[in-house]
Amino acid sequence: MQGFDFSVLMPVYIGNTGEEVGNALKSMLNQTLHAKEIVIVRDGPVNDEVAAILSDISIYPEVKLISLEKHRGIGAALSEGIKNCSFEWIARMDADDIAYATRFEETVNYLQSNPGLSLVGTYYAEKSDKGKNFVRKVPADFSKIIAFSKFRNPHSHPTVFYKKADIQDAGGYKNFYFAEDWHLWLRMFKKGYKSANIPKVLVYTQGQNYNRRLGVGALLNDIKAISVFLKEGLIGFHHFIANVVVRIVVRLMPFRLARIIYQNYLRSVTKD
Repeated sequence: MQGFDFSVLMPVYIGNTGEEVGNALKSMLNQTLHAKEIVIVRDGPVNDEVAAILSDISIYPEVKLISLEKHRGIGAALSEGIKNCSFEWIARMDADDIAYATRFEETVNYLQSNPGLSLVGTYYAEKSDKGKNFVRKVPADFSKIIAFSKFRNPHSHPTVFYKKADIQDAGGYKNFYFAEDWHLWLRMFKKGYKSANIPKVLVYTQGQNYNRRLGVGALLNDIKAISVFLKEGLIGFHHFIANVVVRIVVRLMPFRLARIIYQNYLRSVTKD
């Protein structure tokens, strides 16, 4: 791992709590392999507790705080952050997630053993207060990632490491109907860049967020996003039709039924 320097990129916004941000930062600082720099993008105003944490953390020499005066959205915030990352490889992190202590070390080991990749993610877990982990498993092999990507996001965003130059060559992030990461991965694949996933949970978040994926608003964002995918040649027409049909059913179903499907079919359940 000698000579493998990388940046961490984490946006923070008004919706984050002090506890979340504190735990996320602690998990980054307590890694078995330390990042050379941690770039935090404050996307507009934050609450007083988060502001105090960011002020305190800024004393660490590896921390670089970028402040945006107004909230610009995650795509714009990440684009600004990437410009300020100093190293070839960037590890993404969200302010409401926690990285296992070996996340950076295990991912760097994987990258060094698998040259030629532009993007590597891992499994991702959502922890409940009942001791259950709802694990989002994604394909490890690139050919399976490509097939999966036509219907669902093949990489869990907070888990990824990626090459700065390759991200920028694919056009970088755009504010894109809550699918800015999926859109970026598809554009990278179209450019010929390759990716993989480590079949292990190395990042987790507290709680479950399937409820925000329901309703007419979520459905309309989905349709807008996959319409652009089709227009840009990132998916085929049959993928588009299948995506629309499935999302109409899933986004508009009753909450209780959605929870059952989410927990039993879209996630694997494990115990702490």
